[in-house]
Amino acid sequence: GLAVRPVVLDLMKYLREKGVHIWIVSASHEICVRTAMRHFGIEEDLIGVRSRVEDGVITVDLEEPRPVIEGKVACMKKYINAEQAPLVVVDDSTTGLPLLETAEIKVAVDRGNKLAAIARERGWFLLDG
Repeated sequence: GLAVRPVVLDLMKYLREKGVHIWIVSASHEICVRTAMRHFGIEEDLIGVRSRVEDGVITVDLEEPRPVIEGKVACMKKYINAEQAPLVVVDDSTTGLPLLETAEIKVAVDRGNKLAAIARERGWFLLDG
């Protein structure tokens, strides 16, 4: 499901105030994520799973690359910047590992899951989930 974590919102606000351009990269469908973002007042750029649009009609076919596991890295390179690694990546699941590993600063949301254990082992930042 889609979860809005207050600690992540606080970090986003801090980074935005420091002039950092924020992108949300989600393995959920972009239409659903955008709707949730509007509901919670989040106005960042978004990459999510995208359906192809043909003749003004949303189809069941999905665009490639898809922002799922390694596809998050492919989407970052295609839609954000192919040459520059992200400054910060925050995630709460091991499905975000490929994108986390590209970042200068890696941040895991501690939900008591495998990603939190990996983050502790590797010395990454941990946010209380």
